[in-house]
Amino acid sequence: MYDPVVVDMYLHWMVDLPLGDSRINPCINAVMIFDFNSEEIYTMPHPKVDGHWRCQVTNLFDNHEKMMILFEMDKKLWFAHISQQGGTGMDIWELHDHENWSWVRRYNICKSQISKRTLTHDDMDTRLYTSLLIPEV
Repeated sequence: MYDPVVVDMYLHWMVDLPLGDSRINPCINAVMIFDFNSEEIYTMPHPKVDGHWRCQVTNLFDNHEKMMILFEMDKKLWFAHISQQGGTGMDIWELHDHENWSWVRRYNICKSQISKRTLTHDDMDTRLYTSLLIPEV
């Protein structure tokens, strides 16, 4: 599991739990949230692309959270999802409206468009991409 992220008095973290009915896609319960004000805990789905879940991997329960990360930037919650097809790209989403759980896709990074000359350790996108490609052991 990746480190939790606190934004606007909510603690968020990615989970990969078959909550309830095992036939339910774990994408629906992908983000666990603790509300510090109400002291309630609940789950929400991660973003969809074109109305479809992007994490249709062979074994969802083994790979779901390994392909995704939550992070905070500019006091907002962000979500990055790496492609399952050999790590060919990544979508980066901003949580636009926490109350309505509304996500906006802000970036689509294609691995084939990135040259080694543009990759530096100071580049936030590079660090994020590297951390998704090589999970810590």
